[in-house]
Amino acid sequence: MKRKYRIKGLLAGGLLWISAVAGAQSPATDDSLAIPVTARVDSVTRTGFYRIILPPQFVAKCRPDLSDLRIYKPDGTAVPYVLRTAIHDKMNAGYLPLPDPTISQKDSSNKHSYYRLQYNDAYRIERLSLIISKPILYKRTVRIMAEEDSTTDRPVTCVSIDPKDTVFLLPAVKTKALLIDIANGDNAPLVIRQVVSAQSGIYLLAYLLAGEGNGYELGAGDSIVGPPDYDLHYFTDSLQQHPFDIALQPVRLRTGAASGRNARVKQMAVADGPAADEGSASMMARKSGLLLWSILIFILLILIFVSIKLARAVSQKEKHDRL
Repeated sequence: MKRKYRIKGLLAGGLLWISAVAGAQSPATDDSLAIPVTARVDSVTRTGFYRIILPPQFVAKCRPDLSDLRIYKPDGTAVPYVLRTAIHDKMNAGYLPLPDPTISQKDSSNKHSYYRLQYNDAYRIERLSLIISKPILYKRTVRIMAEEDSTTDRPVTCVSIDPKDTVFLLPAVKTKALLIDIANGDNAPLVIRQVVSAQSGIYLLAYLLAGEGNGYELGAGDSIVGPPDYDLHYFTDSLQQHPFDIALQPVRLRTGAASGRNARVKQMAVADGPAADEGSASMMARKSGLLLWSILIFILLILIFVSIKLARAVSQKEKHDRL
């Protein structure tokens, strides 16, 4: 009887251990399009209103609605700001280029061609330009869809293209992949050599103090913050002069739970960003492999233990039968 209890206890303990390891290594299930990041603001030399243009590599880590953006003082307190995203805004910085996506093409028997644009991050895409090498003459209907997961595509817009009109605007969409559906009719499929993508020059307006030195930081990706509600927007619509421009330093992944300067961060280049993402993916793969091997080894030990117990029980029974 005691042996049975020992075996049951061992099995229960093993299952609890597996659950604990799995729970510790499971990734967070927050918004998949937001990653905790921070970027230091350049030194503030004069007190006044500043325009902070948001680079695509930073926006790619934010929530789709950008409600998680925060400007922090050195002590971690938030600084009010106004977010402006309209492309027709007089202070919009124009279109900012995105890294070119990889293009895969599939020609279907239904006389449609499907082009999948795969980006290296979840960028905010607001304009596309199709570079088509052939045929020379064409006029096609194009449907654009955003890939939400491996099985779901969300309609974005529908346009008509011809050799003089291959550049079109999109309602702002944040995604890592777009699907282009072109109706060919009885014509040859289009050969799309390149797709040039862009994000509009969205920006923040904030009143910054020169006395804070270079301590301001811009943070995003915090899963627990909601949309801010600041009084500042009452005072920015009547600005008489253009605000000072100030840039952001390289984006860093925030690994700590706290926001602002006290958070531990890891450097990530603003220019391209895939290296950090690939390193994170490889780390997750290693952790998953360790978890799998741990489970297999535990099951193997249990099977060996049970086999030995059964072998001893059979041996004792045979001896008893001979007696």
